Amino acid sequence: MAVVGIYSPGAMGSTVAYSCSLYGHECIWASEGRSDETKARAEKFGIQDVLTFDALVEKSEFFFCIAKNFDPFELGQEIVSRNFKGIYIDLNAMWADSNDADLENILVPKGVKYVEGALRGWPITEPSSDDIGEKTMYLSGPHADAVKDLFGGFWRIRTLPKSAKLLNRVLAEEMAILYG
Repeated sequence: MAVVGIYSPGAMGSTVAYSCSLYGHECIWASEGRSDETKARAEKFGIQDVLTFDALVEKSEFFFCIAKNFDPFELGQEIVSRNFKGIYIDLNAMWADSNDADLENILVPKGVKYVEGALRGWPITEPSSDDIGEKTMYLSGPHADAVKDLFGGFWRIRTLPKSAKLLNRVLAEEMAILYG
């Protein structure tokens, strides 16, 4: 089984971690500098605290980033400066002033495997497989199938040859047109 690092166990990050743990993977995060609310959520969803960002990067085979209010490019630099050689999965929204190719260009030349991803559906609020609902994960990149294998049937997973985030944005725009 894999060791899965979760950069931010917010509502969706905890959902991603929980869905991996259902299939036997060890999910970890770093509580250093994080809020009590985030700590409580991570504990509720059974995400193991490794305390520091350095430990999180060192122990993770897969590193999921789904966060808000942070600089993705700075985080990419932090990841490569610690010689992470696993698979980095970016599940954040598209960046307004750039694109994900920029993040990929920070990671891949330094040996980090990059998977672009996008999520559709609501997070779960309690660790229970009874309330899964309709959830889709779009993944693109040469290592998308390795990420897909972490989840069993919790997510409906679609691997794509091109940008997962771009498809997600197009779908959101279409839904806005259809439903106002």
